[in-house]
Amino acid sequence: MECRNSTVTANFVPDESASIENSNKSSVKSVYWQYFSRFQEGKDWKTKCNHCKSILGSNPRNGTTNLKNHVLHYCKRIKLANSRQSTIADSLSKHARSAADAFVFDPSYTRRCIAKAICMHEYPLSFVEHVGMKEVYASMQPTFKVPSRNTIKKDIFEMYELEKLNMTKIMDGNDSRVAVTTDMWTSNQEKGYMVVTAHYIDSS
Repeated sequence: MECRNSTVTANFVPDESASIENSNKSSVKSVYWQYFSRFQEGKDWKTKCNHCKSILGSNPRNGTTNLKNHVLHYCKRIKLANSRQSTIADSLSKHARSAADAFVFDPSYTRRCIAKAICMHEYPLSFVEHVGMKEVYASMQPTFKVPSRNTIKKDIFEMYELEKLNMTKIMDGNDSRVAVTTDMWTSNQEKGYMVVTAHYIDSS
C-alpha cells in the first residue's frame, strides 16, 4: 500500500473585527491610546476620543503626536477626569496615612474582642490556642501575646460582671414598667439555658 501526503488549501473570509483587534494589539503601544478607541472607515483608520467623542486621524505611519496633543492640550474632559482621579487618590492616600499614624495597638482591647467573639459565636475556649488563629494574630501584630484559655475565661467573667452592672444602672434609671418573658434553648455544646428578656420603654 502506498501512502502519499496531501495538502488541503481552505479559502476563507477574515473576520473584520478580528483584523482590527489584532492590528490594535500589534501597533497600539503608546500610553495615550488608553483615552481612545480605534476603528476602520473604508481603508482609513480613525480614532475616537472616549471622553469628548472627537474623531482624529489614525494612520499608524504618522505616530501618536496628534493623540498626545489632544490629551494634553485640547480635550477638557480628559483633564477634568484626570483631575478628579488625582484628587480622589490624594484624599485616600492622606486618609490612609493619617489613620496609620494615629493607630495605637491596644492588646487589652483585642482580648476583649476575642472574648466577645467567643460569647457571640459559641466558640470553645480552646479557640484562642488553635495554631491557625495564632498565625492570624501574629500576621496582624507580632508582639501580641495570645491569651490562654484560662485567661480568656477570666476575661469573659469580668465582661459579664461589667455588663451586669451596666444593665442594673439602666434599669434603676428606668421609670417605665418592665415586661419579662423567658425562653429555653440548647447551645451547640448541648447545654440548656433559660433566657430572660425584658421589654421596656426608656427615656429616649
